Amino acid sequence: MNEREFEDLVEAALDPSVADSSGAQDGELRRLRDFAARARRAALEPVASTDAWSEMRESALVGRILGRTTREDLSWRGELRIVASFVRERLSASPLLRFVAASLALHLAAVPVLAAWYVYDRDEPPGLQISIEPAVTDSPFDDEHEEFDTPVVMSDDTLDAPASDEIENATRRARFVLSRAFTPGVERVVVAESSGDPTVALERNLLEARSRLLAERAWSDWLDETERWTDATTLARVLWVETLLDRLALEGVRSPRLGPFLNDLSLASTTGGEASAALAALIDLSLDRARSYGAWAAAADFEPSAVPLPLSAAWFDALERAASSTALIGDPAWDSFQTWTR
Repeated sequence: MNEREFEDLVEAALDPSVADSSGAQDGELRRLRDFAARARRAALEPVASTDAWSEMRESALVGRILGRTTREDLSWRGELRIVASFVRERLSASPLLRFVAASLALHLAAVPVLAAWYVYDRDEPPGLQISIEPAVTDSPFDDEHEEFDTPVVMSDDTLDAPASDEIENATRRARFVLSRAFTPGVERVVVAESSGDPTVALERNLLEARSRLLAERAWSDWLDETERWTDATTLARVLWVETLLDRLALEGVRSPRLGPFLNDLSLASTTGGEASAALAALIDLSLDRARSYGAWAAAADFEPSAVPLPLSAAWFDALERAASSTALIGDPAWDSFQTWTR
C-alpha cells in the first residue's frame, strides 16, 4: 500500500457515509473505524485524578503555554508580567530569598529617614566650607612686650565684643601655660589663719585662691564680691585681677566684677595715688594681659602675642619689685607660691 492509498483509506474510515466494501482493504477500513471510535469515546470521558499537586502543575503548565502562545502580551506590560511571575515563583520556592528580599526592603525604607536626619539635624547646612586660620604657637615663651598708653575706661557692652583670631590665640597660649604652671610633687599654697604678717592677709588668701584654681579648678566665690575689694591695697588688687584673668583663660568664664576691677586698676595707674613706679609697671602688665584676652580696651596696633605669658619670669620680677616694701616678700605663702609655680 502506497502513501496515496493509505490517505484514501484514512479518509474513508473517518467518513461515515462511505460503506464497507468486500474488497481487499475492507479489513483495514474496519480496524481504522474501530480505532477512531475508541479515540472519540476516550476523548469524551473525564480523566479521574486524585493527585492535587499534579492538577496544579497541569493547570500551571496550561497557563504558561497559553500565556506564551495565544494569550501572550507583546507590550511592556506583558514583559513586566513575566518578570513579576518569575519573581513570585522564586520567592515562594526559597525561604532564604524571601528573608534577603525583606531585609533589602527594610534598608531601602530607612534611607529616606537617615537622609532627612542628616540634612535637618545639623547646626550648619551641609556643604564644603573652606577657611584660613592663623597658626598657633605651641610654646611662645617670649617675655618682650610693648607699652601702650592706658585707654579710656570701656563699658561692659564693649567688653562683650567678639574676640579676634589674635585674641583667641593669646587665650589658648595662656591656657597652655596655666595648665602646666605648677611644679609636680610640690604641695600647693595652703594658708593658715594665724600664720604670717596680718598686714598681707588678703594677699596670702589671694595666692591660695589662685593656686586652688590652677591645681583643682576650684573657684572661691568671694572673689566675685566687692566687700574685701574696697579696702584692698593696690598690690592685692593686682593679684585679685590676675586670678580673675586666670579663670577667664582656663575656663572661659568672665567674672561680672572683672570690668569694674580693671577700671579701678587703670585709674590707680594713671592718677598715681598709692602706686609707685614698680607697682605701676605691674599694673600695666595686668592691663596688657586683659587686653590680650579682649577684656580691656587696646590701641589699634596692639599685638596680643607680644604680652608676656602669665606667671612668667618678667611678671614675677615686677611683682617682687612692687612688693619689696611690703611684708609679702619672705612670707611663707609667697615662698610656697614661688616654689610651686616657678
